[in-house]
This record gives sequence, structure tokens and C-alpha cells, in this order.
Amino acid sequence: MFAKLNGGHSGMLAVVARSISRGIHLAIRLDCYALQVSSRNFMSASIPSDSASDLLEAESAPSIDALVTKDSERPPTRQQRIVATALCVFGFLTLYFLSAGPVAGIHNVLKIRAFQKAVEVIYAPVVLLVKSNIEPFSSIMKWYVDLFR
Repeated sequence: MFAKLNGGHSGMLAVVARSISRGIHLAIRLDCYALQVSSRNFMSASIPSDSASDLLEAESAPSIDALVTKDSERPPTRQQRIVATALCVFGFLTLYFLSAGPVAGIHNVLKIRAFQKAVEVIYAPVVLLVKSNIEPFSSIMKWYVDLFR
């Protein structure tokens, strides 16, 4: 499907590994933050308080459920729709290009004509980009696909 890449790109591998590491780190931090928020709401709702100031703080702090229902009643703004669309497109393109490597490996192993034709049609844009020798995209994709061969 793709031509093999000659030469090493260990620096490129380090950049990809750092990017993945940063993404995982961010996801873990967001997950920890969500867990802290939900545990605070659980703790404030489940533990009876004796002091009046604690009761006032618990009542004045909005719960996550109240914030979610308040935000879900309003239609999204134009900026929110644009950001959501951009994230969806970015996510789709990322998965599309990342799936090219494993699919190219399966393409070489599986000798089912219908599957091979479908892969060639679906990944035709990637093949055209690689054959056009647009650097660094072409080199990165050749290197990535070569990992799965």
C-alpha cells in the first residue's frame, strides 16, 4: 500500500511519544479533577453538619446537576458549535490517519479481494498525500505504516 521508508527517524518517534504522554497526562488530570468535584458534592450531601456556616456553604454552592441542567436548557452558542465541530473533525482525521498503519498491515496479510479493494478506496486520499511527497507528512506516514509491516 505504501512504499517503505529508508532511514531512521528516532527524533520523530520521541516527539510522537511526548505528545501521547502529554495527552494521557492531561486526560488523567481531567479525570482526577472530575473525581474531586464529584466527591466534594457527595461528601457535602451525605455528611450531616452541625454548624450553621457549614449548612450555608453547602446550600449556596451549586451542585453539578444544577449546573448541567441550567447549561443544557440554553442552546449552544455559535462559538461552542464551531469548537465542537473543529474537535470532531480533528478527532476523526486523527483516527483516520492513525488507522492507516494497522490497516496497511492487515491489507498485506489478508488476501480477500473485496477487503483489499475497500481499503484502497477508503485510504486513497492518504496514498495520494504520501505519493505527492509533502514533507514531513509523507515521511511520517511512510515511517508509521512501515511499523505495521
